[in-house]
Amino acid sequence: MLEDLDPEERVDPGNLYRILRGLEEEGVVASRWRDDLPGRAKRTYRLTPVGERLLHDWADALDRTNHAIAAFLRRYHQEPPDGT
Repeated sequence: MLEDLDPEERVDPGNLYRILRGLEEEGVVASRWRDDLPGRAKRTYRLTPVGERLLHDWADALDRTNHAIAAFLRRYHQEPPDGT
């Protein structure tokens, strides 16, 4: 569930579904109605192959950024703050 990612953050379902519909129009996700789950029918979403590639590229970019920040912090903490 989304609440598990950040219990302090409130998710606006209307906004979330607008975003998902936009991602579906772009071919990043695909949806289908499921009536085989408990309760009333639900629309479920999955990443498409395009979405999986975008997610992989995004994770790679975050990894590179994380390494750059870590390198900066190592250097910052090793050198005196006044540059002497």
